[in-house]
Order: sequence, then C-alpha cells, then structure tokens
Amino acid sequence: MPALKPIVIQPDDPMYGPLRFQLATKLSDVVLLALEDLERAEASKLYRIDMDATYHTPRDDMYGDDDAEPDKCTVCFAGSIIAFSLKAKINEEKEPSDYGDEAARKLWSIDTLREGCVVDALKAFIGDDGDGESLMTSAQRDAAQWVDDHSNLCGCMSSYSGYPDEFKNEMEVLVALMRYKGL
Repeated sequence: MPALKPIVIQPDDPMYGPLRFQLATKLSDVVLLALEDLERAEASKLYRIDMDATYHTPRDDMYGDDDAEPDKCTVCFAGSIIAFSLKAKINEEKEPSDYGDEAARKLWSIDTLREGCVVDALKAFIGDDGDGESLMTSAQRDAAQWVDDHSNLCGCMSSYSGYPDEFKNEMEVLVALMRYKGL
C-alpha cells in the first residue's frame, strides 16, 4: 500500500483562510492569524483600521453620506479576520455571530484581547456552559493568569490608533507567552 501524502493547502487555495481559521484550536494561533490579516488590511487600499468600530462595516454605512467611500470597509482587529481569512465581501456588514458559535467565540476573544488580558480572552475563546459558568479548566486559567502576570499588559495595551507598531509588538509578546504555556 502506497504511503499517504499529507494534504497541503496553499495560500491561493480558496479554502486556505477559512480552513486555517476553523482549524485554529489555540488562542495563540487565532491571534497570529489576526496579526497577519491586520497587516493585509493595513496594506490594502480597500480597508481602514478602526479598533473602536464594528467588526466589518462598509465605510458608507459607518460614516454617513458626508464621508461615504464606496468600495471601502472599516475593520477592527477581529474584523481583519472576517475580511481576509473568512473572506467577507467589501460591501458586507459582518460581525462574529454571522459565522456560528465557535467562530464567534474566536472572534470575540480577539476583540477582548485588545485590552491585553489573556484570562478574559481565553474565557471568550472557550465559552461557557450556557448558564454563564466558564468551561475553562483550572489549569487553563492558571496558565492564562501566568501570561497576564508576566506580560504586564492586562489593561495596559498600547492603543492601535496611536501606536500601531507597539500594539502589534505587544500582541506578539502575548502570543509568545501563550505558546510557552500551551494556550
């Protein structure tokens, strides 16, 4: 029997983005994807970054007629995943709940992490039991708390609007610490 070859998904494959997002089972993997997609949004003339905006909003819907820019879209950190990995159309208003519960939790966790608090982001990532009780294990909570304690970023993240490079560097620090703790 011949050996099985691994399936390799190339970046130009239409399933590359959505499949990669779907397969991301760790918060750190989703954050890395968000950083990659944020850089794509920064490089694109079709997107404007606004961390205080809704997730994926056509500019003409968001700013009214005076500032209408057809064929442009405003995205936040999680919205960059919606734009690029989840391949939302430029003229569509999208939010996490448009993609189902699991995807919504991943996107909400990215939104939450902008404050730098890994415990809160992991709670959003893992979800709850339906009665508001987190499904996070004590080991996961301890690991996330360790990251918060060692990063000194919980509640102190640089603002993307004022310091985009610092924001991205701080996210990379969080990713490194989360990976160290298996998150």
